[in-house]
Amino acid sequence: MSEGDRIDRLEAKIDRLAEQMLAGFGRVQADVAELKADLAAFRYDTDRRLVAVEARLDEQRQTINALIPTNIAAIPGKRSA
Repeated sequence: MSEGDRIDRLEAKIDRLAEQMLAGFGRVQADVAELKADLAAFRYDTDRRLVAVEARLDEQRQTINALIPTNIAAIPGKRSA
C-alpha cells in the first residue's frame, strides 16, 4: 500500500467521522428544541394553575377577613374592631 492510498483512506475516514458528528449534532439540536417546547408547555400549564390557586386563596382571604369581626362580635364581653 502506498502512502497516497493510506492518506486517501484516512481522509475518507475523517470525512465519515465528520458527517457522523454533524448528524449527531443535528439530533442534539432537535432534542434541545423538543425539550424547550416541552418546558414552555409545562411553564404555561403551571402558570395557569398558579393563577387559579391564587384566585382561590384570595376568595378564602376575603371570607376569613369577613368572618373575623363577626366572630369577635359574637363573643360575649368582647367588642368588634
